[in-house]
Amino acid sequence: MSHNRNLLSKYTNQYIRYLLPRQQHQKVPTTEHLQTDGTYEQQYYSIWPPPLVIPIISILQIIFFIVNIICTKSIRSGVVPWEEALIYSPQKRKEVWRYFTYSLAHIGYTHLIVNLVVQFLLGLPLEIVHKKWRVLVLYFAGILAGSLGSTIAHPNTYLYGASAGVYALLLAHIGTIIINWREMTLPGIQLGGFLSIILLDIILTIIAKDNSQHGVPIGYTAHIAGAIAGLLVGIYILKNFDPSTRTKIIFWTALLFYFIFMCILIYFNIFLSNTLKY
Repeated sequence: MSHNRNLLSKYTNQYIRYLLPRQQHQKVPTTEHLQTDGTYEQQYYSIWPPPLVIPIISILQIIFFIVNIICTKSIRSGVVPWEEALIYSPQKRKEVWRYFTYSLAHIGYTHLIVNLVVQFLLGLPLEIVHKKWRVLVLYFAGILAGSLGSTIAHPNTYLYGASAGVYALLLAHIGTIIINWREMTLPGIQLGGFLSIILLDIILTIIAKDNSQHGVPIGYTAHIAGAIAGLLVGIYILKNFDPSTRTKIIFWTALLFYFIFMCILIYFNIFLSNTLKY
């Protein structure tokens, strides 16, 4: 068991270093440097105790998907119980749990599997490197922003799925590139890779919307809102491996913009609810 764990740790660290590359030169230790969270090239990330946030969320999503199949007696993509208590409905937004629990409900195998794969590939490295509570806050910041944003832009759209949280994880990786730019190997290529993934997903979303046979609207506004929250929260809350005046300015700027962004979303959801057309 110990040998298998060490082997898994080895490959996990190789993946993390590929996703969050270490710099190719060693720094001269300084007092400021010794007070940081550690640099990529010096840190060995243990998978024990194992990450829990992403696995638990994913297991819950699978359980609710199976329960949904049992309740509807159908496995056809597009079949969803609209009155199901987890799904976010703007008309029922006083039931505040819906702002978060919609992330546990998915429509069809493809919807679920894609989100699970991205959660594991992008979420687990973040959880191992930046610790559980940071990823938990980041993920649900994206989920909350997604439901708030969807209410404003698409007040007649039911919301389900973890795409807002997944986008938060995706953009958080861009945040780590920004704040740890000097700690990265070829950060420009890393940034271009993540932006390409986002562009590809946008294209596939548009194609899926045009070819949809079920008439189920896609809450793409939730994707955008979750992405914005993920970027801003990720910059502020994830570890900074190379503190500097530049990154401190970026930190506080991100926090300020996130505060403004959330205030706008909450304001429209609460005080302008009567102007929304349902």
